Amino acid sequence: MRYLCAVLCLLAALATVTSRAVAEPDQDEGKDYTDWGAMALGPRGAYGFTVHRETGGEAERIARARCHDACNRVLAFHDGCGAIALGRKGIGAWGIGPSADEARRHALDLCTLDASDCRIRASGCTD
Repeated sequence: MRYLCAVLCLLAALATVTSRAVAEPDQDEGKDYTDWGAMALGPRGAYGFTVHRETGGEAERIARARCHDACNRVLAFHDGCGAIALGRKGIGAWGIGPSADEARRHALDLCTLDASDCRIRASGCTD
């Protein structure tokens, strides 16, 4: 029974490592993360997005930098998912949630309140 448990635990760990290697392209290899992310929105469709950062402040700085410092709204999130939706004329919205699908749905719902033809431009999860 212990052998079976050890094998199952090893397989679960390998699956987690494999899925994270594919799902987290902006993570630096070998670094310990505490699961912060951030989204930044600016005028005319400017946006920035990042996940897997050590602090909320670091995540906000990176999201703003990826927006080339054009973004005036920044939102950090912890242990969850975020998404950015943009519509016509650069109108944008963000959403957060416990899953990527829920974050994307929330961002699209908010975007369509003020714009048409909204599409997800960035999304990701911290865990």
